[in-house]
Amino acid sequence: HQDSAEGPVAGEWAFIASLGSSCAVAYHLHRRGLVRRTGPLDWMGCWEPDGLCRLLTGGFDGFMDRANLRVTGTHGDSWEVWDTVHGIRSIHDFKIRGRRNPSLHRPNRRERLQRLLDRCSEPVWRWWPPLRFSGPEGRSIALPRFRSFRRQIGRRVARFMAAVERPGPLLLVRNLRKAEEPPLIRRALNETSWGLHATLLVLFDHPDLAGSVDLPGVVAAPHPPPCGGPFGWRGRDEAWDQLFEKCRLAES
Repeated sequence: HQDSAEGPVAGEWAFIASLGSSCAVAYHLHRRGLVRRTGPLDWMGCWEPDGLCRLLTGGFDGFMDRANLRVTGTHGDSWEVWDTVHGIRSIHDFKIRGRRNPSLHRPNRRERLQRLLDRCSEPVWRWWPPLRFSGPEGRSIALPRFRSFRRQIGRRVARFMAAVERPGPLLLVRNLRKAEEPPLIRRALNETSWGLHATLLVLFDHPDLAGSVDLPGVVAAPHPPPCGGPFGWRGRDEAWDQLFEKCRLAES
């Protein structure tokens, strides 16, 4: 019998990470201190379960590689850059010159320092002229930050893979978009060397999705409702606090 004060994933976890699809998952995991560093799918538009499953089973091989990328439009103050192989979009990484929206997530000091070192370590000839990518209406879009972005992605993937391959229970959190996602993702996890130690928490925002999650190794909970205002996607903090009540990250 579960204590009523506990959330559905109460307990101690060796590692916790977001599998998308909404930024709200990453936002509240960071806010609650349940992740220590940014993960490869934090702040990404991770909407296609097939692509996500290929990343999990393939160890993120080819993720956001230059050959896979196309600029599909804009998202707020950034270019929307699509990994066409995995169906995942970068929506915050490539700022459009002259546009700047307030940031909701400030990387920790260690990550900010690494980004600064990335910029300082590159002589001008390595990033200018900037690499260009196919964009809307046949345009060619310059992304000056692409090389440092790729190194950043590499670090995040390496941290993720190192963490999931260590002993201990894993918690992976996914905001559902389609009813077929839970069995697909669970099957993909079972095909990895580490997935049997992972619990998949799926958040559904429509009752029709609730029936698709009665699977071993899967825990389901309603997605906390959004709140008003321009950042309503974050949801109400108290609802997310209840969801992760008594969920904690093991000391490393």
